[in-house]
Amino acid sequence: MRAIAGESPDRRRKGGYSTLGLALVLFGLVIVGILLAPNLVLKINARKRDQETERLAYVREGLVIAMQRAQVVPAAAGWSAAAANALGMDQTQVEQVFPDFAADPNIRRILLIDPGIGATTLPFTQTVAGVSGPATNLLGASSRLMLVSNTKRSLTMPLTNGIPTLAAFDAIWNWVYNPSTKAPPSGWPASWNGNGEWLHVERINLASLFHRVTLENLQYSLNGSSLSNVTTQINSHFLRNGLLKVHRADGVLLQARVILHDDTFRLPSATTSNIYHVTGNGIPTDTDGIPTAQLTNAAPTATTLPNYDPGRDVFAGLLLAKGGSGPSESDATKIQKWITAPGSITINGNVSLTIFSAMKDFNTSKKGQLKVYLVECDSAGTVASTLGTVTFTRNPWDSASTGTWVEHTIDFGSVTHTIPPSRRLGLVITVNNGSDDDMWFAYWAVNYNSRLTLPP
Repeated sequence: MRAIAGESPDRRRKGGYSTLGLALVLFGLVIVGILLAPNLVLKINARKRDQETERLAYVREGLVIAMQRAQVVPAAAGWSAAAANALGMDQTQVEQVFPDFAADPNIRRILLIDPGIGATTLPFTQTVAGVSGPATNLLGASSRLMLVSNTKRSLTMPLTNGIPTLAAFDAIWNWVYNPSTKAPPSGWPASWNGNGEWLHVERINLASLFHRVTLENLQYSLNGSSLSNVTTQINSHFLRNGLLKVHRADGVLLQARVILHDDTFRLPSATTSNIYHVTGNGIPTDTDGIPTAQLTNAAPTATTLPNYDPGRDVFAGLLLAKGGSGPSESDATKIQKWITAPGSITINGNVSLTIFSAMKDFNTSKKGQLKVYLVECDSAGTVASTLGTVTFTRNPWDSASTGTWVEHTIDFGSVTHTIPPSRRLGLVITVNNGSDDDMWFAYWAVNYNSRLTLPP
């Protein structure tokens, strides 16, 4: 190298050293890059797999939401549009693991349907009739769907949207990823050997999305359908989140309920002659039904429980103070009577009382003790004779700690007696001194149908 005029030898040597040092640093960076590249690629791939695990679970939830919202279980061809609508996403985002490669079938999320459901079952649209015919497969062990995806573009997915063989479906459903072997599901192509880490599966148990609803002696509609009439008990299955409206037999709406669990809606027959319903009206006048009200064959229709004693407290139902002395008790706060209309009644068999009640303030730890009387009386409720007496004790009264009204059935046993036309059949309730506190009673409402049942 030709020296530059005026440049010292020391300066020329330093410049050469700097160039050499820079070259060595660059060479070292290249070596480090070569050593670190595989680890970097592994981390990137692991991140992609983790992201897809989260996204596929998110898509699954969107599909479940879509089924409950639309009340439709889609077929394989319609699942992605349903999920996209529920999630507010583009359909390509739902279908493709990497949306930038929308045409790549290897990274397309697919829906697999258990062949046991049957090719003609889906799409299933929930109707007021519940689940019937071939669709009852939706309630069985084969009511299964799977969302499956792949995060490695070079691997060919061996299945497509739809209904595979049962063996192929079960192989994936029962597959558990083993990080040691990285094996794919049984029976998959050899190209997938050691590549199970790229496979993602989300399972859906369809049967768990249906709830059994028991219906009897009423009319009902589902999701705005026309009314269906039910006399004898039926057990229907409906998709969760359906809107069920329960009507009285004459069409009067009683309640609307979003289906979230198994439930029962049963109304007593309005004309059952051996059932006498305990009535009340909650009007603070001389005809308020306190302490004497009616026993009637007509079923209750109120959907909310009135306050039958506004002069005693502000709570729904009736308060009876403990310490009642019997059918002749003169303190109206310690006795309640119900009597039938005039007419002959013949009793020959078992008599029982079903009553909804609670300890005062819905206390769950106190003992309750009732004394109930089945009597023959006059139109004023004055007792002529006692046909049966039961002392009924529970400690605690609310043994399940529900903190609300509890239903108990009190059995008078077998009774044989004829009430003449000039007399009435009567029911008398008092709260014994053996009770830890006063008690509350609920009746004459659809959900609190306290009633006296005579032999048919």
